Parts: sequence; structure tokens; C-alpha cells
Amino acid sequence: MSHKKSTNAPICKITTRFTLVALSSSTFFFCVHNVMGDWFRSYGKENWEFDSHGYMTSRIASIND
Repeated sequence: MSHKKSTNAPICKITTRFTLVALSSSTFFFCVHNVMGDWFRSYGKENWEFDSHGYMTSRIASIND
């Protein structure tokens, strides 16, 4: 049984708040399938923070498979 997953997965991301240093309350879900045709969905929320140069300094995510 192969667990290799596809790279052509649809993804949906909804951003509810954005500032110059933070992207917060981003809700997402995406679906992938393996070579056997079994589909899997992951979903969750995440918060990102960036420094003044645009580099990510913090990422907090809650992801459910």
C-alpha cells in the first residue's frame, strides 16, 4: 500500500485579519489523494507573525487530518 500523496491538491484559505506584522485567524482546508485514489482532508487555523524585513518570526497552527 502506497501512502504517496498527490501534489495537485485544491486548497482554500480564508484570511480574516491582516496587518503589517501579522496574519491572524487564517482558516484553511485542503484535500489530497494517494496513488490508490483514497482522499484525505486536512483543516485548521493558523497565525503568522513577521519581522520588519518580511521574514516569518512565529507560526502557530492547529491542523487536523
